[in-house]
Amino acid sequence: DAARIVPTRRPETPTPDASVTAPRREQKSQSGQALGCLGEANRCRCLSFSVMPAGPTRRRELRHWREGAAVVAGADEVGRGPWAGPLVVGAVILPPDARPPWLSHVRDSKALSARTRRELAPQITKGAQDAALGWVAAAEIDQLGLAAALRLGYRRALANLACPPDIVLADGSDRLNLPWPTEMVVRGDARVASIAAASIIAKVARDDYMVALDAQFPQFGFARHKGYGAPEHRVALEIHPPCPEHRRSFRPVAQAALFTELPAAGG
Repeated sequence: DAARIVPTRRPETPTPDASVTAPRREQKSQSGQALGCLGEANRCRCLSFSVMPAGPTRRRELRHWREGAAVVAGADEVGRGPWAGPLVVGAVILPPDARPPWLSHVRDSKALSARTRRELAPQITKGAQDAALGWVAAAEIDQLGLAAALRLGYRRALANLACPPDIVLADGSDRLNLPWPTEMVVRGDARVASIAAASIIAKVARDDYMVALDAQFPQFGFARHKGYGAPEHRVALEIHPPCPEHRRSFRPVAQAALFTELPAAGG
Protein backbone atom coordinates (compact mmCIF):
# COMPACT_ATOMS: atom_id res chain seq x y z
CA ASP A 1 0.00 0.00 0.00
CA ALA A 2 1.64 3.24 -1.14
CA ALA A 3 0.14 5.21 1.75
CA ARG A 4 2.13 3.22 4.29
CA ILE A 5 5.53 3.68 2.71
CA VAL A 6 7.78 5.94 4.73
CA PRO A 7 9.23 8.77 2.62
CA THR A 8 12.94 8.44 2.03
CA ARG A 9 15.47 11.12 2.83
CA ARG A 10 18.07 12.26 0.37
CA PRO A 11 21.73 12.46 1.42
CA GLU A 12 23.13 15.78 2.56
CA THR A 13 24.22 17.81 -0.44
CA PRO A 14 25.71 21.29 -0.71
CA THR A 15 23.16 24.07 -0.89
CA PRO A 16 23.57 25.94 -4.20
CA ASP A 17 24.51 29.59 -3.94
CA ALA A 18 21.63 31.96 -4.54
CA SER A 19 23.55 33.83 -7.19
CA VAL A 20 21.76 36.44 -9.22
CA THR A 21 20.76 35.47 -12.73
CA ALA A 22 22.53 37.49 -15.40
CA PRO A 23 20.33 40.26 -16.79
CA ARG A 24 18.67 39.65 -20.12
CA ARG A 25 20.51 41.21 -23.00
CA GLU A 26 18.49 43.24 -25.44
CA GLN A 27 19.40 42.04 -28.92
CA LYS A 28 19.66 44.70 -31.61
CA SER A 29 19.33 44.79 -35.34
CA GLN A 30 22.12 45.88 -37.68
CA SER A 31 20.83 49.44 -37.51
CA GLY A 32 21.24 49.39 -33.73
CA GLN A 33 17.51 49.57 -33.02
CA ALA A 34 16.20 47.22 -30.32
CA LEU A 35 14.27 44.34 -31.86
CA GLY A 36 11.45 44.89 -29.40
CA CYS A 37 10.88 48.35 -30.90
CA LEU A 38 10.71 47.39 -34.55
CA GLY A 39 6.93 47.23 -34.60
CA GLU A 40 4.30 44.61 -35.28
CA ALA A 41 4.99 44.38 -39.01
CA ASN A 42 8.53 43.11 -38.45
CA ARG A 43 7.77 40.87 -35.48
CA CYS A 44 7.73 37.57 -37.42
CA ARG A 45 10.91 38.50 -39.29
CA CYS A 46 12.74 39.13 -36.00
CA LEU A 47 11.74 35.97 -34.14
CA SER A 48 14.58 33.95 -35.65
CA PHE A 49 17.07 36.36 -34.08
CA SER A 50 15.76 36.11 -30.51
CA VAL A 51 18.28 34.99 -27.91
CA MET A 52 15.78 32.77 -26.08
CA PRO A 53 12.46 31.42 -27.39
CA ALA A 54 9.24 32.50 -25.77
CA GLY A 55 8.96 30.83 -22.42
CA PRO A 56 6.10 29.39 -20.40
CA THR A 57 3.37 31.77 -19.34
CA ARG A 58 1.06 32.26 -16.36
CA ARG A 59 -2.10 32.11 -18.49
CA ARG A 60 -3.42 28.99 -16.81
CA GLU A 61 -2.57 30.25 -13.34
CA LEU A 62 -4.26 33.58 -14.08
CA ARG A 63 -7.38 31.85 -15.35
CA HIS A 64 -7.69 29.74 -12.20
CA TRP A 65 -7.04 32.76 -9.97
CA ARG A 66 -9.79 34.65 -11.76
CA GLU A 67 -12.11 31.68 -11.29
CA GLY A 68 -11.56 31.79 -7.53
CA ALA A 69 -8.69 29.36 -6.88
CA ALA A 70 -6.45 30.92 -4.24
CA VAL A 71 -3.69 28.29 -4.35
CA VAL A 72 -2.58 27.08 -7.80
CA ALA A 73 0.29 24.59 -7.70
CA GLY A 74 2.41 23.57 -10.67
CA ALA A 75 4.08 20.16 -10.46
CA ASP A 76 6.51 18.12 -12.55
CA GLU A 77 8.64 15.02 -12.15
CA VAL A 78 12.29 14.34 -12.91
CA GLY A 79 13.90 10.91 -13.06
CA ARG A 80 11.23 8.72 -14.58
CA GLY A 81 13.58 6.91 -16.95
CA PRO A 82 17.01 6.48 -15.26
CA TRP A 83 18.30 3.07 -14.29
CA ALA A 84 19.40 4.31 -10.87
CA GLY A 85 18.48 6.90 -8.28
CA PRO A 86 15.20 8.35 -7.07
CA LEU A 87 12.26 9.87 -8.86
CA VAL A 88 11.74 13.46 -7.70
CA VAL A 89 8.62 15.60 -8.07
CA GLY A 90 8.71 19.36 -7.63
CA ALA A 91 5.71 21.51 -6.70
CA VAL A 92 5.68 25.32 -6.91
CA ILE A 93 3.02 27.89 -6.04
CA LEU A 94 3.62 31.24 -7.73
CA PRO A 95 2.53 34.42 -5.93
CA PRO A 96 -0.74 35.68 -7.44
CA ASP A 97 -0.11 39.32 -6.57
CA ALA A 98 3.39 39.75 -8.03
CA ARG A 99 5.54 38.67 -10.94
CA PRO A 100 9.02 37.78 -9.62
CA PRO A 101 11.87 39.03 -11.84
CA TRP A 102 13.36 35.53 -12.15
CA LEU A 103 10.17 34.27 -13.79
CA SER A 104 11.19 35.66 -17.18
CA HIS A 105 14.19 33.29 -17.15
CA VAL A 106 12.21 30.17 -16.25
CA ARG A 107 12.04 27.48 -18.93
CA ASP A 108 11.61 23.73 -19.04
CA SER A 109 14.57 22.41 -17.05
CA LYS A 110 15.74 20.33 -20.02
CA ALA A 111 16.11 23.50 -22.11
CA LEU A 112 18.41 25.20 -19.60
CA SER A 113 22.08 24.72 -18.87
CA ALA A 114 23.09 23.19 -15.55
CA ARG A 115 24.53 26.56 -14.51
CA THR A 116 21.31 28.42 -15.27
CA ARG A 117 19.22 25.82 -13.43
CA ARG A 118 21.49 26.13 -10.40
CA GLU A 119 21.16 29.92 -10.42
CA LEU A 120 17.38 29.78 -10.73
CA ALA A 121 16.58 27.03 -8.23
CA PRO A 122 17.27 29.01 -5.02
CA GLN A 123 15.53 32.05 -6.47
CA ILE A 124 12.44 29.95 -7.14
CA THR A 125 12.36 28.34 -3.70
CA LYS A 126 12.84 31.72 -1.99
CA GLY A 127 10.65 33.82 -4.27
CA ALA A 128 7.70 31.48 -4.81
CA GLN A 129 4.75 31.54 -2.47
CA ASP A 130 5.67 27.96 -1.64
CA ALA A 131 7.79 25.14 -3.06
CA ALA A 132 8.28 21.50 -2.10
CA LEU A 133 9.73 18.19 -3.27
CA GLY A 134 8.52 14.61 -3.20
CA TRP A 135 11.08 11.78 -3.28
CA VAL A 136 10.52 8.16 -4.30
CA ALA A 137 13.47 5.82 -3.77
CA ALA A 138 14.68 3.27 -6.30
CA ALA A 139 13.55 0.42 -4.02
CA GLU A 140 10.05 1.91 -3.87
CA ILE A 141 9.95 2.15 -7.67
CA ASP A 142 10.87 -1.54 -7.86
CA GLN A 143 8.22 -2.42 -5.28
CA LEU A 144 5.35 -0.30 -6.64
CA GLY A 145 6.05 -0.06 -10.35
CA LEU A 146 6.78 3.18 -12.17
CA ALA A 147 3.19 4.40 -12.57
CA ALA A 148 2.33 4.00 -8.88
CA ALA A 149 5.69 5.48 -7.88
CA LEU A 150 4.97 8.51 -10.04
CA ARG A 151 1.60 9.05 -8.32
CA LEU A 152 3.26 8.66 -4.92
CA GLY A 153 5.90 11.26 -5.81
CA TYR A 154 3.24 13.79 -6.77
CA ARG A 155 1.29 13.12 -3.59
CA ARG A 156 4.36 13.58 -1.44
CA ALA A 157 5.44 16.82 -3.11
CA LEU A 158 1.99 18.40 -2.94
CA ALA A 159 1.42 17.20 0.64
CA ASN A 160 4.68 18.92 1.61
CA LEU A 161 3.29 22.32 0.60
CA ALA A 162 2.24 24.52 3.51
CA CYS A 163 -1.26 24.98 2.05
CA PRO A 164 -3.24 22.34 0.14
CA PRO A 165 -3.72 23.42 -3.47
CA ASP A 166 -7.11 24.38 -4.85
CA ILE A 167 -5.95 23.19 -8.27
CA VAL A 168 -2.87 21.29 -9.47
CA LEU A 169 -1.34 21.94 -12.89
CA ALA A 170 0.72 18.85 -13.75
CA ASP A 171 2.92 18.04 -16.71
CA GLY A 172 1.98 15.27 -19.11
CA SER A 173 -1.07 13.09 -19.59
CA ASP A 174 -0.72 10.52 -16.80
CA ARG A 175 -3.66 9.56 -14.61
CA LEU A 176 -2.35 10.72 -11.26
CA ASN A 177 -5.54 10.18 -9.23
CA LEU A 178 -4.60 12.95 -6.83
CA PRO A 179 -6.85 14.04 -3.96
CA TRP A 180 -6.81 17.60 -5.34
CA PRO A 181 -8.45 18.89 -8.53
CA THR A 182 -5.89 18.38 -11.29
CA GLU A 183 -5.38 19.73 -14.80
CA MET A 184 -2.92 17.75 -16.90
CA VAL A 185 -1.02 19.82 -19.48
CA VAL A 186 0.88 18.10 -22.28
CA ARG A 187 4.31 19.73 -22.58
CA GLY A 188 3.36 21.70 -19.50
CA ASP A 189 6.99 22.25 -18.52
CA ALA A 190 7.40 24.32 -21.70
CA ARG A 191 4.01 26.07 -21.53
CA VAL A 192 3.07 26.72 -17.88
CA ALA A 193 5.29 28.87 -15.65
CA SER A 194 4.64 27.09 -12.35
CA ILE A 195 5.23 23.66 -13.93
CA ALA A 196 8.50 24.84 -15.47
CA ALA A 197 9.63 26.23 -12.11
CA ALA A 198 8.77 22.90 -10.47
CA SER A 199 10.81 21.03 -13.08
CA ILE A 200 13.86 23.20 -12.29
CA ILE A 201 13.88 22.66 -8.53
CA ALA A 202 13.27 18.93 -8.98
CA LYS A 203 16.07 18.60 -11.55
CA VAL A 204 18.63 20.46 -9.42
CA ALA A 205 17.73 18.46 -6.31
CA ARG A 206 17.99 15.13 -8.11
CA ASP A 207 21.27 16.08 -9.80
CA ASP A 208 22.74 16.99 -6.40
CA TYR A 209 21.61 13.63 -5.05
CA MET A 210 23.29 11.75 -7.90
CA VAL A 211 26.52 13.71 -7.47
CA ALA A 212 26.54 12.76 -3.78
CA LEU A 213 25.82 9.15 -4.77
CA ASP A 214 28.82 9.19 -7.10
CA ALA A 215 31.08 9.61 -4.08
CA GLN A 216 29.67 6.36 -2.64
CA PHE A 217 29.72 4.39 -5.90
CA PRO A 218 32.34 6.02 -8.15
CA GLN A 219 32.52 2.96 -10.41
CA PHE A 220 29.23 3.90 -12.07
CA GLY A 221 29.89 7.57 -12.93
CA PHE A 222 26.59 8.85 -11.52
CA ALA A 223 27.88 12.44 -11.38
CA ARG A 224 28.19 12.49 -15.16
CA HIS A 225 25.07 10.68 -16.43
CA LYS A 226 22.82 11.03 -13.34
CA GLY A 227 21.78 7.37 -13.52
CA TYR A 228 20.46 7.46 -17.09
CA GLY A 229 21.27 4.75 -19.60
CA ALA A 230 24.44 6.26 -21.00
CA PRO A 231 26.99 3.96 -22.68
CA GLU A 232 29.33 4.53 -19.74
CA HIS A 233 26.63 3.31 -17.37
CA ARG A 234 25.91 0.22 -19.46
CA VAL A 235 29.60 -0.71 -19.57
CA ALA A 236 29.93 -0.23 -15.80
CA LEU A 237 27.01 -2.60 -15.21
CA GLU A 238 28.75 -5.22 -17.33
CA ILE A 239 31.66 -5.11 -14.90
CA HIS A 240 30.14 -4.30 -11.50
CA PRO A 241 27.05 -5.65 -9.74
CA PRO A 242 24.21 -3.14 -9.37
CA CYS A 243 24.38 -0.96 -6.26
CA PRO A 244 21.45 -0.48 -3.83
CA GLU A 245 20.37 2.63 -5.75
CA HIS A 246 19.82 0.75 -9.01
CA ARG A 247 16.28 0.02 -10.16
CA ARG A 248 16.34 -3.74 -10.48
CA SER A 249 12.90 -3.83 -12.08
CA PHE A 250 14.36 -2.04 -15.12
CA ARG A 251 15.41 -4.54 -17.77
CA PRO A 252 18.98 -3.32 -18.44
CA VAL A 253 19.77 -3.52 -14.71
CA ALA A 254 18.09 -6.89 -14.29
CA GLN A 255 19.92 -8.34 -17.28
CA ALA A 256 23.28 -7.01 -16.12
CA ALA A 257 22.72 -8.46 -12.63
CA LEU A 258 22.31 -11.94 -14.12
CA PHE A 259 25.97 -11.90 -15.16
CA THR A 260 27.64 -9.75 -12.48
CA GLU A 261 25.93 -11.44 -9.55
CA LEU A 262 26.50 -15.06 -10.55
CA PRO A 263 27.05 -17.31 -7.52
CA ALA A 264 30.60 -18.44 -6.91
CA ALA A 265 31.57 -21.80 -8.37
CA GLY A 266 30.79 -24.65 -6.02
CA GLY A 267 28.50 -22.43 -3.93
